[in-house]
Amino acid sequence: MEEGYDIVNLVLNDINAENFIFYDENYTFGLNSGFKAYIYWYMQYLETGKIVPLASKDIEWVLKSGDIGFIARNIEYKTVKTRWDKTQIENPNLIYASDRPDLVALMNPPRPLRVHLSKPYLNKDNTKAVIFRVIGGNGFLILAKKVDGKWQLCGEIEYMFS
Repeated sequence: MEEGYDIVNLVLNDINAENFIFYDENYTFGLNSGFKAYIYWYMQYLETGKIVPLASKDIEWVLKSGDIGFIARNIEYKTVKTRWDKTQIENPNLIYASDRPDLVALMNPPRPLRVHLSKPYLNKDNTKAVIFRVIGGNGFLILAKKVDGKWQLCGEIEYMFS
């Protein structure tokens, strides 16, 4: 998972907030349905050539058929809840939920954003990935690819709201 922390840190550094609560365990709820959103919107894109309303305008559809199948199997069979290694996370704006249960319990504003992340799910050759981020009740499937040995984000699709 060491390489996965590069992706985790990119996603956390992309959060535009002065501070936020980061849950200590990776997010595992509903990832299959979230990934099906990618498949559905990717098929819509192939048919129409248009970016869908729930996708970011900068989205790059990096996952192709073989990647989709491989990642879908991993999401279905390798989704295990584990604790994040705090020594691998590099973001000065986050507050770990376990360190500040008083902020987690806070129901009224102003309270920091609450952020959950899944582990990254990589394709077979570890050059493309998907990771799920939930902020409040909004879930985003985030795409990443490796370019010249470094990970970069390639857009996101909103797939859940509450």
